[in-house]
Amino acid sequence: MWDEKPIEKLTRKLLAKECGPIEGGYVFSLYEGARNPLVKDVLDEIKAYAEKGLTDHSYKHVGNVLDKAWQLLNIKDCTPHISITGMDLYCLLMSILFHDVGNIFGRDDHQKNCIQIYDHVRSEADSDNNERHIIQSIVKAHCGKTPDGSYDTIQELGIGSEQIKGHPVHVCDIAAIVRFADELAEGPQRTSSFASEHMNIPDPSKIYHKYANSVHVSIHPETNRIVLKYYIDCPENYPLEDNGNPTVDELISFILMRVEKLNQERQYARYYTEWLDPYKKLEVSLFLNNSQGAISFTSETITDIVVPSKETKTLSKYKPDLSKDKIMKKLHQVLKDQEKGQNDSTSKSSSKVPSTWWKRLFCGPH
Repeated sequence: MWDEKPIEKLTRKLLAKECGPIEGGYVFSLYEGARNPLVKDVLDEIKAYAEKGLTDHSYKHVGNVLDKAWQLLNIKDCTPHISITGMDLYCLLMSILFHDVGNIFGRDDHQKNCIQIYDHVRSEADSDNNERHIIQSIVKAHCGKTPDGSYDTIQELGIGSEQIKGHPVHVCDIAAIVRFADELAEGPQRTSSFASEHMNIPDPSKIYHKYANSVHVSIHPETNRIVLKYYIDCPENYPLEDNGNPTVDELISFILMRVEKLNQERQYARYYTEWLDPYKKLEVSLFLNNSQGAISFTSETITDIVVPSKETKTLSKYKPDLSKDKIMKKLHQVLKDQEKGQNDSTSKSSSKVPSTWWKRLFCGPH
């Protein structure tokens, strides 16, 4: 049922190299001890117990996220070209294993509900409370909000590294990889044409299945690109009559929203880890798919480059507090506060009688 992934093979080798064959083999066995019961008893149950209409979150999705992480890291010949270690990879693998298991209890806040299953598949003899906390924290950071309502979940992990079994792990880097690899793990493998056409998928979920069926993701570190190709089935009777299925224009609107989200996730993840530095571009192509074949009708590349120019009006659009009106308002307020503070200080000092003068007036000379 489970074929060992390239990233798993690398993890096994690096752990043996860095920790020694005995300790390294033991650590990797802990990963296998968690993965095997998850694959056998838990991950396939998510579809049965989670919200109806959810796209695939089985062991196949976990495997796909592992593959995407491997492709993103672009480690060849078992020699990391980045500052990643065997224990980093162990922590990454464990976090990917558990990142979506909370869906078995419901979709809402699923990122917060991995611990019960983590404890279920780890024996007391193998328990490690520090590792447990680190994995839980990384899983929580892969989506959702912070307690104060911010979407910047990775900053909650703090700055610097933690340790697992005495070895440092780069938690923010790992969290960024988990989050972005999960975002890229979309495609037809997460749905089925039969289910979309014949099963009673709830209307709000249909667009997610349509999206999954349309998108194909590829990763190209050598050319600094993430490539998204969308194949849009456009029937002869377009626009579709209202039959409860998303229309072509609804699908395109959803695609554009997801492209924007994916680009934000790319930029966000790159901020938190240099391991993703190569990915400076997002290439998007849309194809009309019908009886005449696939015909490209839109292709764009989104990059991080900003070309200097005399145009500065856009700054306030993404940083409203940097608009001229707001800056001048704050400046005036600071000046008013200063003036008020000076007036208050002058008033207080003039109302005070020097202590020496007071004593001389009532007590006479000393």
